[in-house]
Amino acid sequence: MTLSSLPAAAAGRRNTIVFVINSLGPGGAERVLENLLHAAPHQHWTCHLVLLDQETEWRSPPDFVQVHRLDCRMGLRASLSGLTEVLERIRPDLVVSFLVRANVAAIIASGRVGAPCIISERAHLSTHLKGKYAGPRRWVAFAAPRLIYPRADQVIAVSEGVRSDLIRNFAISPKRVTSIANPFDLERIAQLAMAEPEIALPQEFMVSTGRLVGSKGFEDLLEAYWQANPAIPLCILGEGPDRDRLEQRIADLNLKGRVILAGYVKNPFAVVGRASLFVSASHCEGFPNAMAEAMALGRPVIATDCPSGPAEILEGVESTGTDDVYEARYGLLTPVGRPDALAKAMSMMNDPDVRQRYSTLARQRMEDFHIDRIADRYWQTFANGLSLRGRRSDGRQARPSEPAHAEPGAP
Repeated sequence: MTLSSLPAAAAGRRNTIVFVINSLGPGGAERVLENLLHAAPHQHWTCHLVLLDQETEWRSPPDFVQVHRLDCRMGLRASLSGLTEVLERIRPDLVVSFLVRANVAAIIASGRVGAPCIISERAHLSTHLKGKYAGPRRWVAFAAPRLIYPRADQVIAVSEGVRSDLIRNFAISPKRVTSIANPFDLERIAQLAMAEPEIALPQEFMVSTGRLVGSKGFEDLLEAYWQANPAIPLCILGEGPDRDRLEQRIADLNLKGRVILAGYVKNPFAVVGRASLFVSASHCEGFPNAMAEAMALGRPVIATDCPSGPAEILEGVESTGTDDVYEARYGLLTPVGRPDALAKAMSMMNDPDVRQRYSTLARQRMEDFHIDRIADRYWQTFANGLSLRGRRSDGRQARPSEPAHAEPGAP
């Protein structure tokens, strides 16, 4: 980021930015926030981080970030009250939030203190909520973002598919939604992959990662693996409420000893980097971090063409609409919920030449998401957000401040 693009440089002061997230757990949004904080031009910003819940912290913000730890116990009302109290004390120039509850709380709380708010949506929200809730609970889950998200001053969508979903299903003006992909520290990922794995690994194996929940499609993956009957084992990294069900399915398919449910590992890169290929059977994503990180390590990938993200990374389109295996530019795509197509893709990856070609292309593709390139776009967007002071979308007058000097950034 150039000095001319930074409002604080011309104003002669550092602007105060507050990031808000539920916790610093092991998820993808948390990792993205950690990367952005480490890439912050902190000589021009005073950075605060508000953690709404007291959870195990898997991420480490840099020392220049002032961390405020609340105990909202996953409650929206407590999150709103606690965040408002912190913002009234800090009086920030800008609030930036990640994940739905934090986003809703940040929009309302920032309006109370007259600060502009930029929210970041990491999931294809309509698909995610449909898969997570049913009946009246689904209506309630949809209601909060539908009512509150349009009041955000700006929304950052992690992919074009997420952007389209927010415009179509959550009444957000297209002018207020910017699509910016996740940033990846490719050098750090490569360095972490060189460490000794925390678990014993077969000499050759395929790998999949994610929380053990229905939306990640692990039952489809097990069925596909059984149909393909590959020569190498399958290692699944992650933990979650579906572990018992998946263990039973492994037993039913007579796959014990061939499928490894390895649980969480602190350094998944040391495992993924040693795999022959990476497979994702997910039913919905925002931007599939685990797949992208595998590509950063040169792993050939198979992924479902789910909403949204995989097709954007592997083919450069929101979706291919494929009903069979699609040989994309940077990996193989299959329809969602089709173990037979996933099994066919696994068989295609048996060819060493196919794996080598996609391995090379995967690593090349990830240069487009290098942290030096993507983090600059985020921080430029934050700088531009300072110009929203004084014209809050919810009709509240922001507190007076110096005029922003941000130049227009890339959408």
